[in-house]
Amino acid sequence: MVLFSKFICLITIPVELALFLQLATASNSTNDTAPEDNYDYSESSIQDIAPPPPTLAVNSADADDDEFSFNSIVLDGEEYPKFFIRARSLRDRYIVVFKENATAEQIATHYTWMNREISVTGHKFRQRIFRRFDKVLHAYAGRFVRPFAFMIAMRPEVDFVESDIVMHMSDVQYDAGYNLARLSHRKRVTGKNDNVFMYDENPGLGVTVYVLDTGIMVDHEEFQPDRATFVNLVLLSSPKDRAGHGTHVAGTAVGNTFGVAKSANVVGVKVLNDLGSGSASTIISGLQYVADKHADNGGPSVINMSLGGSFSQSLNKAVRNTISQGIHVVTAAGNNRGGNACNISPASDPSVMTVAASDEQDGVAAFSNVGPCVDVFACDIASNVFKPSATSTNFLRPGANIRSSWINHRGSSRTLSGTSMSAPLVSGLTAYLVAKDPGASVADIQEQIRDLATRNLLDGIPESPAGTPNLIAFNGYQSTSDEDVQEEE
Repeated sequence: MVLFSKFICLITIPVELALFLQLATASNSTNDTAPEDNYDYSESSIQDIAPPPPTLAVNSADADDDEFSFNSIVLDGEEYPKFFIRARSLRDRYIVVFKENATAEQIATHYTWMNREISVTGHKFRQRIFRRFDKVLHAYAGRFVRPFAFMIAMRPEVDFVESDIVMHMSDVQYDAGYNLARLSHRKRVTGKNDNVFMYDENPGLGVTVYVLDTGIMVDHEEFQPDRATFVNLVLLSSPKDRAGHGTHVAGTAVGNTFGVAKSANVVGVKVLNDLGSGSASTIISGLQYVADKHADNGGPSVINMSLGGSFSQSLNKAVRNTISQGIHVVTAAGNNRGGNACNISPASDPSVMTVAASDEQDGVAAFSNVGPCVDVFACDIASNVFKPSATSTNFLRPGANIRSSWINHRGSSRTLSGTSMSAPLVSGLTAYLVAKDPGASVADIQEQIRDLATRNLLDGIPESPAGTPNLIAFNGYQSTSDEDVQEEE
């Protein structure tokens, strides 16, 4: 009976197992270096496999130095779903995405099959599902040995399987600064007579800004009276912002002193740990959390994502699906010193508003990513010394350098720099514009931001990668001195 069972097993799954061997051979024969797979398969039944058939063909996509991917897998004339091992992958961690037309019955059958396969391998406690998604992505994330992940990818209801990757807050440079006032001026701000941030009353009123980051310090003075809430989605992580990054970002988006949308509510969604790192699957769970809240509460919602990692098809798809539900999403272009924003996620997705950084001279910030995936620049570095104004709530004079809320105490602040700090300027701008027109679609607001932006004043745009836009974010506030500055494209 045992021999018969093993014989049936070899009849039913040789394709998957042969595929695994051939893929492993193909990956080892290329110049690309895949993330190391140190798992010991010696006790697994998947070792009992036949040699791969000669008809197996693998079409390998171009890969970075530390990743490999297979755009299509053809076996006996049939093409199978995509399988990707990304750069900076988490060992034995995968995201499985179902096809758009997969039925509830097919998905239920899939889970039944998978649980059965896990149980017979003898590694039930090593292989498991961590999260299931149904709002922004029909998918799940979990830990599986690589041969089993290949088998999952070959299921007809599966669109693709992708390794879960390390995500992190966009890098920051301490004790550098930018000028909030630049957002409300066409001309370059000099710090003499134009050191004011101008805006219409009740900016962002009725809008909720969700900051997917390291959390926020909800009782900080910048978020009073009672405009901030917090949710922690990171397992085994403290229910506070101990990194400070999320609190700083939130202050730039909605802070009373340092922010753009000063009347908006803010929710700190902790998807990065206290060191500022996390996984793509946790980021997706943050998007699903926002989608649930948006559906329950109604009203305009804006997501700020001052984070990134290597390219992730599943994360990009989740962002697209979030936006399709009417949720505005803004992300940082990244800080790879002139790197191409199209190489990272979620900045690479065309549906998201991707923000790069400019400096106080209206030049491209040296650290900022560029390229055609960038939508707009926002001023991130300023050396001008401004003094605060105590005469008007609608005319603020930011302090020396870019400064925002910090976690030392309820009134603390700190200066940071990076595209992490540029993105919340545009998230705040998005909330500011949405509050004026709550019925506007995501596409309408994105188009408005690009139309309002000051054109052709940005210096230092690199020739490569081509396609970087010459647009500096502007909130539309017109002063007499600004009326004739906007240049034609």
